[in-house]
Amino acid sequence: MGMDKLYSFKKWKNSEKILEDHDLYVYPRVSSSNQEPELLKHEKVHLVDAPLMEISSTFIRNAIKNDKNIRPLMPYKAWKYLDEMNFYK
Repeated sequence: MGMDKLYSFKKWKNSEKILEDHDLYVYPRVSSSNQEPELLKHEKVHLVDAPLMEISSTFIRNAIKNDKNIRPLMPYKAWKYLDEMNFYK
């Protein structure tokens, strides 16, 4: 998930159960906040060492709605699944 979603993760339905059963891998984001989310210190939350990119799930959804080619931005299997299932169209 993107770092921006980690700020509100505790508000998610079953967030405690998710953290109990799974590790979370967090992609860094450019943020206007100077403060890191508290959950970043949790033993099951891992910050991914990756370059900062201005791309998000919202960007992907909007691009699909606007009939833009997002294939180069995603793993092939993920793109193929979204395309076959007609998600976000």
